[in-house]
Amino acid sequence: MREKPGILKPALFGGLIMGVLYGVPYLNFVNCLCCAGILLGGFLSVFFYNNDLLPDMPPLQAGDAVKLGALSGVVGGIVGTILSQLFQFFTEESVRVELDRALEQFEDQGAEEVARMLVGILDSPIFFVLSLLFSVAFCTVVGLLGGLIGYAVFKPKQHMMRPPYQPPG
Repeated sequence: MREKPGILKPALFGGLIMGVLYGVPYLNFVNCLCCAGILLGGFLSVFFYNNDLLPDMPPLQAGDAVKLGALSGVVGGIVGTILSQLFQFFTEESVRVELDRALEQFEDQGAEEVARMLVGILDSPIFFVLSLLFSVAFCTVVGLLGGLIGYAVFKPKQHMMRPPYQPPG
């Protein structure tokens, strides 16, 4: 019996798909449907892994699916955060206009210091690090659930043992 294939390549593929669906503007709206894009990444990592399994290898197990989903979540969280930050950097003008508009509303209400502090936080590297940590944690948990859904779909079918047929009489 041969060894199982590695989990790194399928988890990277699933994580890249997850990261694109998590970090690209307008594509990330698919996550409004119960985090469908993130679940899909974990699910697809199990799918890719299951396609690498040969008949003489041990079958897919729940532990494999959990590892695949969680690892794809880590990759997806990192890729998604980097992509979203890149898009924000290149579309900074529109974000800046919205922040300035919000700042004017805060100034009108006498909360000028709070508004300036919020803008300072959004521009700081601490915001990027916190965003990255949150994304990795969230995508890991949801990707793990996607991996378990993938296991439920692709697990080996177990045939029930039926007693032999005995005619009445």
